[in-house]
Amino acid sequence: MDALVAVLSPALLRNESRVNDALRACTTAADAKKQRLFCARGFLRAVRQLYSMVLRCSAARPRDASGDIIQDVPCIQQIYKSQNQLFNLPVFQTPQFTALQTQIRNAEQAEIAHGPLTSSHSTGLSPLVKRVQDVVRKEMSPVRAFFNSNAGERREHMPAPSHLFPQQQKEQQKEQSKAASAMMGLQRAGIQKPRKPKKSRGEHVAKNMAKVGNKYGFAGDFQPATSVAQMWREFDKGVILDGRQQPSLRSLNENHGKAWRRCFAGALRKEWHWRHFIYDKITKLIASGCVEADAIDSLHQQYHQIQLQFPNRQKVGCLRELSKRLAKQVRAAGAAAEAAAESE
Repeated sequence: MDALVAVLSPALLRNESRVNDALRACTTAADAKKQRLFCARGFLRAVRQLYSMVLRCSAARPRDASGDIIQDVPCIQQIYKSQNQLFNLPVFQTPQFTALQTQIRNAEQAEIAHGPLTSSHSTGLSPLVKRVQDVVRKEMSPVRAFFNSNAGERREHMPAPSHLFPQQQKEQQKEQSKAASAMMGLQRAGIQKPRKPKKSRGEHVAKNMAKVGNKYGFAGDFQPATSVAQMWREFDKGVILDGRQQPSLRSLNENHGKAWRRCFAGALRKEWHWRHFIYDKITKLIASGCVEADAIDSLHQQYHQIQLQFPNRQKVGCLRELSKRLAKQVRAAGAAAEAAAESE
């Protein structure tokens, strides 16, 4: 069968060889998992099994609806080779396929003479699935025997099927429809207790502010900034909301860590999380001797390029894209520093 699969798909053998070489080159299972080699090996095995099934089915004779072999017809490849070009591939002209036809024909004749060699439950199952099925069947055999032994007693105590009493079934349906109509009438009249309305986002924010907002000095709910300059002002000095000065995000991070983010919804917490790449970049530029306005302007130019590249995105989405690019630069710089340290 391996020789037939090699003729049918040489690319499959090349890919299997590549995956096996890569697996042998891996030192740990984690490395192989990271390269998706186990997934590739399983996929190629499934393709090989599929090719094998196609070849075996092509060399066999068709069967009727009850699963019996139709004896007065040739194999499937001979039947359909004039209709489907698939059955005219070179693999079907090889001596190996002829030997496979002979082997399957002998097995079919033995099945016709003596019956199938295996039960129909295991047909087409892989060895692993067959073992699992055998274990399940063995464990469930006492339970099946118990139910079979008590089948007669259970039939005596079981109620008769509802279709034997159509009149009772109709009356029961009428009662159910009347009860449903009465319930709908109560709901329309407002007699039934109404459901508790869901809280809006503003109500949730107000509740959080009432619990912990005053602890951090917030003047109220505020949305994230939508420009680089506003973001830096919000981080460095704080913004003014309703005539009151909001605390700066720098002071909140220094004094409370990440605890102050619990005042806001989950989406806003993520906003504060990914924006720290922009804050860190401006801080490093200022620490290196750059003027604050120039540092902000350099990031604003990148932000403007992203807006031109993605004209349909909102401002918050463009700022998020800028932060992602800065994060990639930070990771690349860290990886380069690690590589340089290892080379030394």
